[in-house]
Amino acid sequence: MNGPPIFLILNHLTDEYARYADYLDDATARLWLITTNAEGMPGFRPQDYYRVDVVPALTWPAVQAVLATDRAATAAVQQVVAVSEYDLELGAVVREQLGVKGYSVEYVRRFRDKAYSKALVAAGGVRVPDWLAVDAATSAESLEERWQYPIVVKPVSGAASAGVTVCHSRPELAAKLRRLAPGQQWEAETFIGGALYHCDGYVEDGAVRFLSPSRYLGSCTAFNEGRPLGAVSVQHTAEAPILADGAARSVRALGLENGVFHLEAFIDRGEFVFLEIGHRPGGGEILPLVHRHAGVDLMSAAVRLSCELPALPAGQSPRTPAGSYGWLMCSAVGRQGRLVRGITARGELPPGVRIAHAAFPGQRVPADPEYDFTGMSAHIYAGTAAEAEATIQRLIEVVEIRYD
Repeated sequence: MNGPPIFLILNHLTDEYARYADYLDDATARLWLITTNAEGMPGFRPQDYYRVDVVPALTWPAVQAVLATDRAATAAVQQVVAVSEYDLELGAVVREQLGVKGYSVEYVRRFRDKAYSKALVAAGGVRVPDWLAVDAATSAESLEERWQYPIVVKPVSGAASAGVTVCHSRPELAAKLRRLAPGQQWEAETFIGGALYHCDGYVEDGAVRFLSPSRYLGSCTAFNEGRPLGAVSVQHTAEAPILADGAARSVRALGLENGVFHLEAFIDRGEFVFLEIGHRPGGGEILPLVHRHAGVDLMSAAVRLSCELPALPAGQSPRTPAGSYGWLMCSAVGRQGRLVRGITARGELPPGVRIAHAAFPGQRVPADPEYDFTGMSAHIYAGTAAEAEATIQRLIEVVEIRYD
């Protein structure tokens, strides 16, 4: 086929971060979109794409069938874009099937397979929790002989802490092991009691060019049990250099040369401990906050780096805000099917709070709310990390969300 090369985009996102044409407007390429719902993409313009194909689900057979309808265009594909956590493996398969460069199946496994990630990072000299593979035949007694409680059991590949359980006793651990879903790989690991952090940034030409380190308030597993989850950025604290050094050593051990990452780690008695990493932007309120306060659109960077373009368009550069930015999400897990009755504040909201989202009265909580539906989400900015944390704690105290 004559003409510019084609970038093949695999998409199931229906939010504002599916703006591929905007992210790639300086690329000399045609965009071919295979998506589950084109009309659900905000700002979608058919004229931005060489071709748009809608499929019921993003699978290799579905993509293969679409590609077979235009072999000349398929031969012109030079890049494959698949930036969602749940599409990374498909993107790698498509690249290998088409023989185009980019993230391979083995490379993607380094980030999707938590056990493989820890093995590579540990081999690079970075501390990780002790772990081993488990299945329904694994006994609680055998794990007790190895570690003290709490003991963590979780899927080898997953996201948003789905399926993760922190077990505090033999009955709890034995029950979790009996319930392990067949056909899915599982692991157990030691529990690290230090503070948990998330580090969001990107690597370009083998070096970390931008990093936003934040400390969690609460935990993702607690959020999945219905409790609030938040975080505050710590770029001006003593934790920042520990996180920056640990993140750089971790991504180097994983061979990340160009791409966006969302890394979770502990600081245990002053030492960085790698937990897990995603080769994609962080979820929740991370993207809009980092964009607003640091000037970096991590979704745009993920798309551009996967196409071998500079992470930031010409004229853009990261910035470091003087204070601390943070976020809070009020979980609706456990209230599935109930109606939101109302949201009120028992007193004045603390300064530096911006309500990003609030469920409206009469809205029904979906069957699987997790991070896609929250009672309320807020953005916070304060002079220091300690002040931002105090603001979040105060916000949790004054906001009341009622369900029928």
